[in-house]
Amino acid sequence: MRKHWLMGLFCVLTFVVSPAYARTPVPVVNYDGLFVATASGTLPSIEQIKSAILAGAARAGWSSVLQGDNTIISTLVVRNKHTVVVQIPFSPTQYSIKYYNSINMKAVDKNGQMVIHPFYNTWVDALRNAIHLELQKY
Repeated sequence: MRKHWLMGLFCVLTFVVSPAYARTPVPVVNYDGLFVATASGTLPSIEQIKSAILAGAARAGWSSVLQGDNTIISTLVVRNKHTVVVQIPFSPTQYSIKYYNSINMKAVDKNGQMVIHPFYNTWVDALRNAIHLELQKY
């Protein structure tokens, strides 16, 4: 009887847990040279761009620190299990969002192309959208 109970528990756990582990890594999406687009059509100051990036990151749940004059490092921690870090260099006309590091995201360099858990691209896209919304305020 106990053997059947353990086998049943194993089957249930395998069914519940396996979809999370079965996610096939996908290519990392980096956003290079995103143009600074505002609702007014005018270019904001470099300080306004920095503020928009920081506010957008915070809106999307990322913590950020300034690294140098025109680069921000943003980190997202999900359920104290997954950590993703991106680098956001910016200029008066554009910004980029680039993979920097991760923990527990199955990140691997495969033949010169970085692949990662598919949720990474979802979270970074949400960050990109949040920054875009902040820039629209200018």
